[in-house]
Amino acid sequence: MSVPTCVRVDVDAAVQFVQAIHGHERAGFAILMLKRGDLPPSHYGFDLGNPQWDVLRRVLTNHTGGDCYIGVALYAAPPQPGKNRTKDMVLHCHWLWCERDTHTLPDTLPDPTFTIETSAGNYQDWWRMDAPLSLSDAEDYAERIAVAVGCAPMKDATRVLRIVGLKNHKPTRAGEVARISDETGAVYALNDFAHLPHVSVPAISAREGGQRGKIREGYRHHELLSLAGSLRRRGLSHDMILAALREMNETQCDPPKPDAEIEKIANDASGWEPAPVEPVHQSQAALKPWVPPVNGWPEPLAEEAYYGLAGDFVRAVEPQSEADPVAILGQFLVLFGNCAGRSPYYPIEADKHYANLNLVTVGDTSSGRKGVALNRARQPFAPADEKWEAMRVKGGLSSAEGLIWQVRDPIYKDERDKETKALTSVMVDQGVSDKRFCAAETEFSGVLRQFQRDGNNLSGLIRDAFDRGNLESLTKNSPARATGAHISILGHITKDELLRYLDTTEAANGLGNRFLWLCVKRSKYLPDGGQPVDLTPIVARLMDALAFARTTGLMTRDDEARMLWHAVYRPLSEGKPGLLGAMIARAAPIVVRLSMLYALLDCSYVIRKEHLTAAIALWDYAEASARYIFGDAMGDAVADEILGALRRSPGGMTRTQISEVLGRNQRADRINRALALIERNALARCVREDTGGRPGERWFAATPGADSSNSFGGIQ
Repeated sequence: MSVPTCVRVDVDAAVQFVQAIHGHERAGFAILMLKRGDLPPSHYGFDLGNPQWDVLRRVLTNHTGGDCYIGVALYAAPPQPGKNRTKDMVLHCHWLWCERDTHTLPDTLPDPTFTIETSAGNYQDWWRMDAPLSLSDAEDYAERIAVAVGCAPMKDATRVLRIVGLKNHKPTRAGEVARISDETGAVYALNDFAHLPHVSVPAISAREGGQRGKIREGYRHHELLSLAGSLRRRGLSHDMILAALREMNETQCDPPKPDAEIEKIANDASGWEPAPVEPVHQSQAALKPWVPPVNGWPEPLAEEAYYGLAGDFVRAVEPQSEADPVAILGQFLVLFGNCAGRSPYYPIEADKHYANLNLVTVGDTSSGRKGVALNRARQPFAPADEKWEAMRVKGGLSSAEGLIWQVRDPIYKDERDKETKALTSVMVDQGVSDKRFCAAETEFSGVLRQFQRDGNNLSGLIRDAFDRGNLESLTKNSPARATGAHISILGHITKDELLRYLDTTEAANGLGNRFLWLCVKRSKYLPDGGQPVDLTPIVARLMDALAFARTTGLMTRDDEARMLWHAVYRPLSEGKPGLLGAMIARAAPIVVRLSMLYALLDCSYVIRKEHLTAAIALWDYAEASARYIFGDAMGDAVADEILGALRRSPGGMTRTQISEVLGRNQRADRINRALALIERNALARCVREDTGGRPGERWFAATPGADSSNSFGGIQ
């Protein structure tokens, strides 16, 4: 069915468009989403089993002052009043779709049935299918199309798109009428899209490397505008919006946009009407007090983690040790990875990932038996590689220069010949030939305290050691440098010390997520101590594995492991909010390294499914440990203090009260940034109060488990 090309509002064209999309259906409901300004959207279910097109025309005519959208899918029933459309209501889809801001489609895609220009330079493409698609097929192929186009995937089958003939009322595009820019009338089979690559890894998104990654160029304005609109709908002021936008721009946009553009976005958003003022009723003062979510001790480590030689070793010594088997296993793996050296690697894009890892066990001072676990883990390495175990596993991390010195290259100095005056390079230090070094820090809190000293750059060096292995200090009087260093770190700390001394900067700058954090505790009581264990068979297998690892270079995955990796990569790569998210943001590369260790212990350069499964099981325990340790802290001292105060105040807090809690010694822009951070992570909501003059603000802590659409206004 042909739809008129519109240059002005045309309700008849809008009705014809709905007929073109869903008029062929004989049952079910077409869902229209209607929005006016920043009011919550409403949904209208149009019954296709008894289509009354005149009624639809009246609905659209009455809403020409707002924005109108139509769902791409057919629904079994309309949403209940005040509720959103959900996937479980979808019957099927007769369309594939794409939204883009490019003027042309790639040659790999068939010509759309029709293309809508929703505003200057912005397009929506629709492909009519010859048979209904299941929900999963529709979303799969919509994502494939988005990846082929190179745009952010909008694959959700509950997606709504603009209706032809009606205005776009967004402030930056106000007055533009959605119109048909191209129409072929073609109908396609699913096979016409089968050549598009299956999306088994995260599709092209606004961010590099998952939700915690940098926002790509071309997506920055959209992401910033979305944040500004969200904050304005919730009633935040211009200053708070600007502070939040500047923080996102400086920390997440690559490259950052000019500040003038950030100010313009904030100014535009501040001109929009916020959501209606919600008077604070007495019932709100009686809101249930915040109840902390249960982030209990992690569930026992899955049996899959005790795979192969590492598991056999733990099972051999565990009955005779009070140490937590998790602590023995984790430290054994780290020791093996360091002892194996820098020969085996797994490539990820242009980077090589080696077998070195960092791990900290977190438990009570004495009853955690952290040191006992380390001594047990070291046992088989003494006979397997005596020199390494005695000389290359030691503590005392205090400075970047000290760490480099342990793995330094030969040091040369230019000296001038007294007679010829010629300069010659003379070795003044032969360096260290063994580049393996495992720092065993039984008091890891001391290392964390070193980071807080002025001029101490140990934190940056640890990050470099994990990533590259080429180390150099910029200190004027330190000529040492190291290339090809293979450094691992084992640490022991209590939870209280970790939270006290881990600076938020170290969490945010990536130091924390280069460590595995494992909660450990005493496994049993052995009043007479454990009995000796014959480790001869274990040592023999360990020596074979070390010899194999030192001759291994490139490592690969087999097909089964590859399929499993594709299934888990997205969940591993997706970010989580707050301090927890910062501490586990490097999940994917750590799982890769763990899987390498399990494979090498099997004398295999091919990572098989069982190796990857074991690595995932250990990571799951590490993530649960991090959740227990860090909870939902923001990693921002001011934000955490405000959030704690809000949770102690079921009646909410005004801006004045928040300032008083902070001792009135925090600047307004600093409070703005903290509140914006809390708001962005859905941990609190802002309610505007009618004070008879300028609306005031009252902030409430969010209740865990509450429906976000009820708590925060259901942003579309």
